[in-house]
Amino acid sequence: MNESAIPAKKIAPENLLFRSHIEIGRLLKMLAQAHCPISAQVNNQHPFASHLLAIDAESEHFVVAYSQHKVINSMLLNSAAVEFIVTHQGQHFTFTATVPEETRFEGLPALQFCLPKT
Repeated sequence: MNESAIPAKKIAPENLLFRSHIEIGRLLKMLAQAHCPISAQVNNQHPFASHLLAIDAESEHFVVAYSQHKVINSMLLNSAAVEFIVTHQGQHFTFTATVPEETRFEGLPALQFCLPKT
């Protein structure tokens, strides 16, 4: 068997952290309280930029403010999964969110997602 037939083993970056579901909820709650910026590339080409609004650990959802671009908001709602990046105090947190839905937060339209598993 030649080397090209052997699949390459994926190695996680050394700075990659996997957290428990409870820790993820606590971390996201802290980031939401700071109204941290959140971003994503929708369909790998359209930038989404907004901020975290709230975390509901009991219902296992988090809420994000709509971006200023209606078309990108619609594209995000039609995505099966989105990889978000949240930046806070020089640290970057990356996670995948699923099941986007429209919701309301403090009387304003917003986007809701399931809490990430990792």
